[in-house]
Amino acid sequence: MIALEAELSKYLTKTLTETISMVNELCHPVPDKRGNPKTFISSYGQFDLQRYISILNRLARYAEMDCL
Repeated sequence: MIALEAELSKYLTKTLTETISMVNELCHPVPDKRGNPKTFISSYGQFDLQRYISILNRLARYAEMDCL
């Protein structure tokens, strides 16, 4: 049982970290720094939300599998 709790806490920490990071990137007080830093150099610009959609999709799958 302890091994299962350790494994689940690893996922909770990871998803929590991803969620906080995503919110920080999307709500940055300086408009020029909002968005995912990796998309600043792409042709879509800083407001491309595809990476965030993928993160939210993965979190939804974790929730469906009762991993959260």
